[in-house]
Amino acid sequence: MPLPTLLRLHVLLLSLGVALAVLSGCADPPVAADAQAGADGVEPDPREPDDLALKSGLSCHPRSASGYTAGARRAITVVDVDGRPVEINTAARFLEMQADAQAAGVSLYIVSGFRTMEEQQYLYGCYLSCNCNNCNLAASPGYSNHQSGLALDLNTSDWGVYDWLARHGADYGFHRTVPSEDWHWEYLDGGAPGAGLCESGGATGSTSHGDLAFVGLTPNGAYRNGLWLKVKGGAHHVRYFADDVFLGASEDRAGGFPVRVTVQYLGAKTFVAKGYDAEDTAVAETRVTLQVVAGETPKARLKFISPADGGSFAGGMWLKVDAPASAVRAVYSAGPYALGESGVADDHFAQRVDLTTSGWRVLQAVVYDRDDTELGRAYTVIDFDAPAATVKFENVTEGNAYGREVVLRAATTGPVAAVEFFADRWSLGKVATGNSHAVLRYTFQQGGRRVLRAVALGTRGESLGEDTVAVDIVP
Repeated sequence: MPLPTLLRLHVLLLSLGVALAVLSGCADPPVAADAQAGADGVEPDPREPDDLALKSGLSCHPRSASGYTAGARRAITVVDVDGRPVEINTAARFLEMQADAQAAGVSLYIVSGFRTMEEQQYLYGCYLSCNCNNCNLAASPGYSNHQSGLALDLNTSDWGVYDWLARHGADYGFHRTVPSEDWHWEYLDGGAPGAGLCESGGATGSTSHGDLAFVGLTPNGAYRNGLWLKVKGGAHHVRYFADDVFLGASEDRAGGFPVRVTVQYLGAKTFVAKGYDAEDTAVAETRVTLQVVAGETPKARLKFISPADGGSFAGGMWLKVDAPASAVRAVYSAGPYALGESGVADDHFAQRVDLTTSGWRVLQAVVYDRDDTELGRAYTVIDFDAPAATVKFENVTEGNAYGREVVLRAATTGPVAAVEFFADRWSLGKVATGNSHAVLRYTFQQGGRRVLRAVALGTRGESLGEDTVAVDIVP
């Protein structure tokens, strides 16, 4: 066959590969049975293959979005990369990787990125009804890894892309997580390099003392109402003020201590950021004067009813917020970590939480109406003493003998979210704690000596402690 014909055939096959990758979609990696509550499977990009030509690099229009991990909702910031929505920290690392790939002669770009709840509901509805999207299998809404902001589908059908990613992807925190899908990569190595990604630099000309400075704000510049305040520098947490009025606080250093604000009156405003150390002692301050122009409608300034600002607490606590009558939901967080949400309006949206980290903590409540429109935010800064987490077997004792069917019961204290039971090195199952207990019924297939282990797990799956007993299983 002549060489030009071979080249045309090669290009045709590559193009067909891209289209097939889009149509076949993307399956999520296995999720623990107790957290999945829905099918994993093929999740194709709902856009047509022709739309893959839309590649424009970084387009900075940062916006808030609702991300989901194993059904848990959390607030994330999304920008556009290659015409696709991407969570900002994932985007920052991808852009570094993309630039280095380009320098090596490899054209790397994003085929599919972050998905909203509405998009996932559409795909899941197509899977259930088989009336659209080729009836492709889709994860249930809230459980797709594309909703977490970490997952990207990349153009691995193009020349050299997969080989380059296989060699270098991990250097940037990206890992292939679905063995059957070479295009599905996830940013799993943590960190938050997105702070400042879409900002123009520090607030040159602003006044400050200590290692603290506003980023992305130009002194005397004009900004629409509804702006993000962020700073860089050494602090444990930061409080923000405008003309001596408290606006909010943040302990999310990796994210630039972000607080989103609206002001009641437009015009010149002097914003002040005060940095504090781990003992809540002021260590730095910076300020900048800006012109705030018409933008978002001012949000209500809400207050925590409990816990009280500046108070000291230990163990579990109830979070409550004073909210407008139109509020239907309050979402609570500490720094970048979700604490839960409540829809019980007549009890001030009460939510019981167990924090796992001691020290001064910044708690935030975001309140929404029935249209999921944000009504306002509340902040409180507290001193928290996290109790020690423990787990202990209650009904099996060292050296005793038990039948093949055993009910394992463990008591917990402190911020334990679940207990995972083991026999020797094999997992028997994971159980969420309820009333400080976890219970698992298990039938052993063989008799003999078994080393039973109960491992206490935190809200992010981290091990907090364990208890071990050796018992005999008799037929």
